[in-house]
Amino acid sequence: MSIGSRVFGFVVPARRLAVLAVLSSVMVGLGAGTAGAQSQAVYRWGSYKTVGQGAPNDQHVPTAEPGLTDVTALAAANSANYALLANGQEWSWGNGSFGQLGNNKRANSVVTPVQVQFPSGTVIKAIGEAQDMAFAVDSQGQGWAWGWNGRGTLCLGNHKEERVPTKVPGLSNLVAVTGGGGIVVWLSASGAVYTCGYTLTGNVATPRLVTGLPAGDPVVAISDGNAYSTALLQSGQVWDWGLGGAGQLGNGATKNSAVPVQVQLPGGTHAVQVYAGGDLGNDGHQLALLNTGAVVAWGSNLCGQLGAGRPQKESIPIVVKVLNGQTISHVVAGGSTSYVVDSNGKVWAWGSNKGGQVRSPSSRCVATPTAVDTGVTLLSATASDVMDYHG
Repeated sequence: MSIGSRVFGFVVPARRLAVLAVLSSVMVGLGAGTAGAQSQAVYRWGSYKTVGQGAPNDQHVPTAEPGLTDVTALAAANSANYALLANGQEWSWGNGSFGQLGNNKRANSVVTPVQVQFPSGTVIKAIGEAQDMAFAVDSQGQGWAWGWNGRGTLCLGNHKEERVPTKVPGLSNLVAVTGGGGIVVWLSASGAVYTCGYTLTGNVATPRLVTGLPAGDPVVAISDGNAYSTALLQSGQVWDWGLGGAGQLGNGATKNSAVPVQVQLPGGTHAVQVYAGGDLGNDGHQLALLNTGAVVAWGSNLCGQLGAGRPQKESIPIVVKVLNGQTISHVVAGGSTSYVVDSNGKVWAWGSNKGGQVRSPSSRCVATPTAVDTGVTLLSATASDVMDYHG
């Protein structure tokens, strides 16, 4: 996720590490789903201006992005969007002013996707993004990074902008990557977690091992909000670190933490998915799907995105009450908007609608879950832009 994205959800069937080798930490895979009326394509809606569209009005209706099929992962950002194809190619479109499109240019391509220029023969397995930056993991477990690098977030040991994917030194056997704001987090097959970019103790330009996570309980999935990160462990525990002023760390406090703290999930439950979102400022909220089938939320609640029926922020996960009996398969947190996908492939959204994310032409905040699309097999959201895929 870039600032407000999260971009970055994840899928952890049986919470097995082996599965992560073929998953992206910034996509939501829903299996076959239910076929909708729309044809196989990537659709997007929300505030197109954030991805270089330049349109005078927000887009309230999903609009097809021509030419993208056989998509296996999506990463929505505030400046550019990314799609991973089944053949291992990555394509991008939107704002390219910092080289974040990865095509060796500093130019926008707002309508036509361009192929990210990896070396010949490189097969990409996972993708991620942060504000004006992009990341990938190839089939050999090698990490790649490109785009803006002002905080050293590309993990290359410098602050130099890169216009094509560049190998990240010092890391190997990677399976997933996620970004948010000025940070990036990498996950290895062993369950170790590494980060670069913004931290509470300063900017870091080379990969740093995240310490303080429980020993013997490897991380199986990762997600980033705005300057805070989350890790899902094999046991189903969730641990967070970074900015916490809105309660987004979920440990009962509203303060920052440079070391991981355990999220206080309801007693007797564990998480099977977690997705971190965040908007500009010390803000952010998270959604988690529990083993019981319930959805819980915590953090900022300025637009009712927690679905609690009350406006205040929550520093401990609470059950989302606005869902009406749907069987939920996946959860996604945007900036101040929440999304769930039900077992029929229907996407429901509530919270902020400032860019048309909830497809309401008038309401700025929408408290009741609204069906925004059907037949969806992939979904990714950022602060104001939403993408999904009909497979």
